[in-house]
Amino acid sequence: MLPILDEATMKLQGEAALATVRARLLHGKPPCFAEYFVDKWQMLTRLSWAAADRVVRSPNSYEELALDAAMQLVDHLRSRASAVKHADRWLARHDGMLCSMARQVAEHVDHALGFPLGIVVDVDIDRRGRLTQHRRALRREVPEELRPVRGKRIPRALVPDERVTERALDAIAATLKPDELRADESFG
Repeated sequence: MLPILDEATMKLQGEAALATVRARLLHGKPPCFAEYFVDKWQMLTRLSWAAADRVVRSPNSYEELALDAAMQLVDHLRSRASAVKHADRWLARHDGMLCSMARQVAEHVDHALGFPLGIVVDVDIDRRGRLTQHRRALRREVPEELRPVRGKRIPRALVPDERVTERALDAIAATLKPDELRADESFG
């Protein structure tokens, strides 16, 4: 039986991981780059909760956890954003960003919780004859369909008034409760 995080721990671990990911992304950048997160903060916070919940529920790869968390958030936003113009186009355009953020949050939460599903220790000898150890989470390998490939770049249409759309989606995300973002019992 896999452990399940209680709501408070899920929120705490997800938000702490998101703050770390945000700090890592903004390290060495001018302060104006922090504005990127302002209009999306509620949405990214809910995404971090969903990613944190999935870390302890499933031995899937980080990519699969992130994809599931991001798609559930997008489904909730789409169902509630019928009045928001261009919401579908914005979500389609930014799904890669949501998956990437969820992946980084999942990795951080897994590390912060001490790899609750187990650890794999890779042992090797470096060029100088020293023993090296690399610890990583015991997770399934990344499925081929989720591996990045070099493909043709798809031209994407810009979303008119993108900031308005982001603010509206962020306001909708603020209404999502942690229980709505939990993984299904069939997940994993």
